Amino acid sequence: TFGVISVSSRSPDHFTEERVAILAAIADGIGTLIEKNSSQELLSRSEEKYGGLFEHASDLVQSVSPGGALQYVNQAWRDTPKYDDDVIAGISFLDIVHPDYQEHCLEVFQRAMRQEEVGKFETAFLTSDRRKIVVEGGIHCRFIDGKPVGIQGIFRDISERKLLQEQLSHFQQMETMGRMAGGVAHDFNNLLTPILGF
Repeated sequence: TFGVISVSSRSPDHFTEERVAILAAIADGIGTLIEKNSSQELLSRSEEKYGGLFEHASDLVQSVSPGGALQYVNQAWRDTPKYDDDVIAGISFLDIVHPDYQEHCLEVFQRAMRQEEVGKFETAFLTSDRRKIVVEGGIHCRFIDGKPVGIQGIFRDISERKLLQEQLSHFQQMETMGRMAGGVAHDFNNLLTPILGF
């Protein structure tokens, strides 16, 4: 609460250093309040404007608190790992990250909170029935008054693509082994021909 200072325009000598300091502090406080309210109002307007867009997106959209709690997930996110809303409300983001990817995810989140550049990365989620879903995406940390308030991420399920890549890699390995076996058989046949002839 700011006190009321009575100032007379006819007596400029009333502006002592103490009163000037008080007025400066009041002005600074009002400016901070206005700036904070403006930031929150802009944030609310932005969420209202784009909330529907994220809710109906086919990609998995999430917002995580700096402490790791899930603040928001869209419908696609709820449909993919298949967690109930009451479960989502009580778990940390790392609770749904596959154990093999937790250390990497934590490192990426910390980099984002330090305002470092974070590019696209790959990780894996665990579904409610403990199946592994490989996802690819990126995150961005939101700041208010220089403090991190939320880490927003957008991910795409690439499990099927990864499976096809693994199958293709396996097929290519088998094809390479087949060619090597064919070459060995050909060389062996070349050795056997003169022996059989003899």
